[in-house]
Amino acid sequence: MPRKTRPLVDRLMAKVVKDASGCWMFGGAPNPVNGYCGIYVHGAGTRPAHRVAYELLVGPIPVNMEIDHLCHTWDRNCPGGMDCSHRRCVNPEHLEPVSRMENHRRSLSPAAINERKTHCDSGHEFTPSNTILRKLQTPAGLRERRACRECERQWRTKRPPRRQGSAAPAEIRRSDPSELKTHCKNGHEFTPENTYVKPYWHGDGGFRQCRECMREQQRAYRERRRVKKRTDPHP
Repeated sequence: MPRKTRPLVDRLMAKVVKDASGCWMFGGAPNPVNGYCGIYVHGAGTRPAHRVAYELLVGPIPVNMEIDHLCHTWDRNCPGGMDCSHRRCVNPEHLEPVSRMENHRRSLSPAAINERKTHCDSGHEFTPSNTILRKLQTPAGLRERRACRECERQWRTKRPPRRQGSAAPAEIRRSDPSELKTHCKNGHEFTPENTYVKPYWHGDGGFRQCRECMREQQRAYRERRRVKKRTDPHP
């Protein structure tokens, strides 16, 4: 005589414990990888209990949709992650099918929190005219990043000029004792032909360098390369 099995909905509800907040906590063991509980479905193996509950009590889940726990979205004190108790909830009134992007926006990840911000760190509102969208290539694919147009405008007015060969501002040059020297440390005179001023947009830019010293360094580097090629049989 074949073994008689209980209906899936009965097995599901037998493990449900309703708490005061309205959540239906599923009593099965949570998955150690993602924290969601599972229930065995004949012919499909173990499936997430909250998805099975939605399909049994509400209807089919649309294609390419994820189930968002509304009780987690409402509770802003929830730590999220593996410590989130709402992942065990199977109350159909707390479950909503959403896209992966919308599910991410409702999460507590740093990226989602930044995406919900309406003002930048300086207090400027992210209006369509004040928002710059930049596309960034990430390991997860192409993403967009917001930037405040007003902040960038203020930054451009304060930064030093980026013209090639531009020197540091006068107040910076005067504060550098090396600007008063007439010769470099190797004794070469700082003539206009022998002086190279690094562009100020470099990290150490705006300062003089001796061109003769730079040429000697290049000659020494090339000589070391030639010696290494002669002595090293496997370059």
